[in-house]
Amino acid sequence: MKKLLLVMSFGLILGADYLSDCEESKIAAACYNQGVALFNQNDLDSATKYFIKACDGDISNACYNLGVIYSKNNDKLNANKYYNKACENGNYEACFYAGIYASDFNQAKEPLTKACENNYKDACYNLGVFYKNNQDLDNAKIFWKKACDENIMQACYGLGSLYANEKNNNLAIKYLSIACSAKDYNACYNLGNVYYELKDYDKVAILWGQACDNKDAYACNNLGVLFHEKDKNMAKLYYKKACDLGNNIACENYNILK
Repeated sequence: MKKLLLVMSFGLILGADYLSDCEESKIAAACYNQGVALFNQNDLDSATKYFIKACDGDISNACYNLGVIYSKNNDKLNANKYYNKACENGNYEACFYAGIYASDFNQAKEPLTKACENNYKDACYNLGVFYKNNQDLDNAKIFWKKACDENIMQACYGLGSLYANEKNNNLAIKYLSIACSAKDYNACYNLGNVYYELKDYDKVAILWGQACDNKDAYACNNLGVLFHEKDKNMAKLYYKKACDLGNNIACENYNILK
């Protein structure tokens, strides 16, 4: 959750007349501190006015705070504007949000890359998403690996799924296993699919079982199919579970065995 940065600037003596120093002396840090004081008094409109003055004076925290305020008001255009300005002044969390609020990938790429390169791992994950959506799978892999290495399990799952689609079984197993071990049951299901192609049915049963136990109707139905010939009772159990979860094919399969 985004929060305003409300630490006073110590470039001024505490207890100074922030309003006078801002309005008369044009001291940007005083404008920022006046904005903080007004925000703490729940005067958001006036706080915004002084944060704008401070941001115009290159106080990065003020620009970031404006991004937060405008994003909460669903004003994406101004949120993006001020997050970008904070990003330019070295606030890498702001770079991440500048990318998220960008109108298209071309605008998002630079701030997200800057955030990723400065260890903001969520930016690496989102870059991977953008590149995948733009069919640039090589770059998607690069940034999802960075995010996965920082324990973003969605990135491990995405990376494993890309390798599974390419039939690169070793890397698919590596990354899907990481996500599955972290209780991403979609990863467990897809990892089961990889082992199914490798005809390692014992591992398939375990992995689809984990997914089925967590209400994956496809996994439950697939387990029914897996047991259909060798254990009709087990097959019926899994078909019934999948049917109850809304899988119509499983309902038909269950009725065949009734």
